[in-house]
Amino acid sequence: MKTTAFDFVEMLRRMDYVRTSQHLSPVDKRAIFQDMHRDLPPDQFCHTSLQTLEIVKRILIDGSTQKATRKVGEKAKKPKHGATSEHLFPGLDENGRGSSTKEKVVNKAP
Repeated sequence: MKTTAFDFVEMLRRMDYVRTSQHLSPVDKRAIFQDMHRDLPPDQFCHTSLQTLEIVKRILIDGSTQKATRKVGEKAKKPKHGATSEHLFPGLDENGRGSSTKEKVVNKAP
């Protein structure tokens, strides 16, 4: 299997598609770039296009090591009904299962 520079140009187009896709999260894009990097052919199979292979490797590594950037949205709004943590989690220091409803069984010997 001989890989040429034309094959790598097609791969660059696919990488650009992944990079600009609106349907993929940054984490998904990074995973795809890592998989693409692992699927590259060895140097022995592309001896006529080693420079192009190195360019593709560099782009894949740069794309896979970029940190995922989160979009900064609006800050959390205060609830309108005035709920606070005391109302949401009453009695945090109490028994979480509640009180026992069964009576304790005691053997009463006659």
